[in-house]
Amino acid sequence: ETLKVGGRFLVELFQGNPRYQSKVLDALQDFMAQRLPLTQRVGTQALISLLPPTKTAHELAPPLCDPRRHRDMVQRALALLESGDLRVAADAYCLLCRLLRVFDCDILLGDYARRHLRMNFENAQEWLRIEQESATADTSSNVMTGRHSHTVNRLHWSISQALSKTGTTAESEKDPEDHPTASLMR
Repeated sequence: ETLKVGGRFLVELFQGNPRYQSKVLDALQDFMAQRLPLTQRVGTQALISLLPPTKTAHELAPPLCDPRRHRDMVQRALALLESGDLRVAADAYCLLCRLLRVFDCDILLGDYARRHLRMNFENAQEWLRIEQESATADTSSNVMTGRHSHTVNRLHWSISQALSKTGTTAESEKDPEDHPTASLMR
């Protein structure tokens, strides 16, 4: 509760005393980098409250309009999107939306977007490869039957192969059709 009150106090200090605006923004951004989810949320929510959606960038305090600060806030918010706490990630998403709306700084998300598009493309290529390999596999005895049996059997085989290469205690199947449960699924 003390942390929440501290966040509200910092927002009031920012709004009431221009001399401390940069220091308050620094403190709120530092809150976003802390380990505790509550601290991250207080910093993020306070920054959101300082960026009302009805105001334009010209109507805001000068320290908020600094492009370097935008870059830092966007980077910290992007890091929080990966948080294990869904509330932290949701607050980070709201802050990003507000920054984009108020400052039109979508260029700062370019690297993040490219990285995720590249990951999705690589995942799609991998799924296509598995589908193509499974379509040519012999299906006389399957681990699983049904609509996606080729893909599941091939995935199971690929995982087993990867595990056997790492030296784990998992079984090493030479072929998906040789799986011990294949006879159960017939």
